[in-house]
Amino acid sequence: MLILVKDKGTNMNETVFEVLSSIDVSKHVESKGGFSYLPWADAWNYVKSSFPDARYENKMFEVTIDGNTLQLPYCIDHNGYAYVQTTVEIDDEVQTEDYPVLDYRNKPVQNPDSFQVNTSLKRSLAKACANHGLGLYIYRGEDLPDAGEKRIDGTVPKNGELTVNQNIKIDRLSRNRMLKSAETDKIREWMRKHPSEEEAEDQIKKIETLIKKRKSK
Repeated sequence: MLILVKDKGTNMNETVFEVLSSIDVSKHVESKGGFSYLPWADAWNYVKSSFPDARYENKMFEVTIDGNTLQLPYCIDHNGYAYVQTTVEIDDEVQTEDYPVLDYRNKPVQNPDSFQVNTSLKRSLAKACANHGLGLYIYRGEDLPDAGEKRIDGTVPKNGELTVNQNIKIDRLSRNRMLKSAETDKIREWMRKHPSEEEAEDQIKKIETLIKKRKSK
């Protein structure tokens, strides 16, 4: 998919990544098959709201099936597994996402049907947007075993400790442009001490309040 964007209504000194990575998408995040993701419609809405001239394009491939060469929005490897490709361009910045065609269990499939291909195209769009910064933290560690049970530093929470979700949310908040670098460092150092779940929830509220207060000035 191709996304072309011109900066409208954003700070000209901010990069595309800074604009999109500062957006809080947590209320739209969903989970399926042990993985968290941002629905493509919400991702696209955020991108278009920040960059109204956005465009996207699915790559078309030549695929030979039963001796017939077809133009399809997916390619097939030597084992018959399918992949789609999405290219996203925002203000001349290009990101390309190759995404496997998966079934409802998030497992790669051979000889995919149209629904599976369409679903993977939409997931590819969302991840291409993430490569530009939108909700990128959601996909942190997805290529690691048991990533859904581990915090960012690779540790597994003990009962009553800072949870994985809290860890991800605080990490995302700590990178908000409204915070000073010294404040970010202090927050991350605090997380490494593995505070309690209750302390983490209190910390989230304090950071969100501070960010909201500074934005209102």
